[in-house]
Amino acid sequence: MSSKSLIHVFLVTFPSQGLVNPLLRLGKHLAFKGLLVTLSAPQFISPNLCKANDISDQPTQVGDGMIRFAFFDDGWDVNDPKRFIDADLYVAQLELVGKHELPQKTCRGRC
Repeated sequence: MSSKSLIHVFLVTFPSQGLVNPLLRLGKHLAFKGLLVTLSAPQFISPNLCKANDISDQPTQVGDGMIRFAFFDDGWDVNDPKRFIDADLYVAQLELVGKHELPQKTCRGRC
């Protein structure tokens, strides 16, 4: 079944310990049931997430559905420690950039 004919679910995860993998498991479960799932997260976590989960830049068949990944730029330098020091500041930053970045990701996924 082509990804264009599947019901699309768009999941966005906050890049914090204990949050990414449970949402990934949920996404795989939904895909297994026949949905197209796009999991989105800030770009800076993509190298670790892709390596740990054998993620490619193409939608992956899972059961009767598919899962794909759409990483977005959070607007901060990869080495900027602010995202790890002040969660409130980082959430505000994600809200600001998310309004622009996330709608663009709903129709394509890339890793």
